[in-house]
Amino acid sequence: MLPGIVPIVTAGSRTLSGIISRIGLSGGLLFVLDAADSVSFSTGQVWNDTSGNGLNFNLGTSTGAEGSDPTFNGSTGSLSSSTYWGFDGGDYFTLGQANTARINNFHKAGAKWTLATWMWYAAAGSAGFIGTNGNSVSPGFAVGMSSGGKLITIMHNASTQIINNVTTTSIPTGGWCFLANSFDSSGGATGNILAINGTQETATGTLSSPSASNAAVTMQIGSRANNSVPLPNGSRIGGFMAWEGLALTSAQITSLFNATRGRYGV
Repeated sequence: MLPGIVPIVTAGSRTLSGIISRIGLSGGLLFVLDAADSVSFSTGQVWNDTSGNGLNFNLGTSTGAEGSDPTFNGSTGSLSSSTYWGFDGGDYFTLGQANTARINNFHKAGAKWTLATWMWYAAAGSAGFIGTNGNSVSPGFAVGMSSGGKLITIMHNASTQIINNVTTTSIPTGGWCFLANSFDSSGGATGNILAINGTQETATGTLSSPSASNAAVTMQIGSRANNSVPLPNGSRIGGFMAWEGLALTSAQITSLFNATRGRYGV
């Protein structure tokens, strides 16, 4: 760039999809959901994936209005922390199709994936923010808050728990927080990176006898799936990003946190 030339920051470059592209993390993307991006949501019953993969999520469990629908707050396309989804203790999003092969890969041998979200937990306590294991009813995974208020990774082979990684750091409540979980089953004792804002911890990614079966329940955001262990009343989600076949490195997670934190005042 020529000296004295100031780069133009367009609205599109401030969406989560735009930021991911700008910092070079588009490879392996599974889905991107952004409450404050009008391409992701303007009206209706669907939170649209902006990655190009078409993994859209229904409000509640279907495309019809129901009591489990999260509530849209703010102004469409505002690209600010004041635009988000609110939860009342019984709300969630459900994938609008059957789990794809890439989603089922999350709990199988060779699993390699990353999840990142901007979240506002209203209170500490067991509450999943994404999953396919339905709180132990199915082979699958879940990521969320533990009963002690920590970030947790759970993997199941049917009803048998084969991974339970919990941070020592607590997830902040009552404010915006960046949460990321990078999982590489070939990464050994440090194959799972769990990030809370700028703090990162590592845990094992080694899977013992993982299931080869698909999850029996559909992926949900705001619960562990099967409408179980939902976010507490007053919680918020601003955006959600997922990769499959790619476990982001510590440096890449830090880059994503720093590139997106300005929108959430963190």
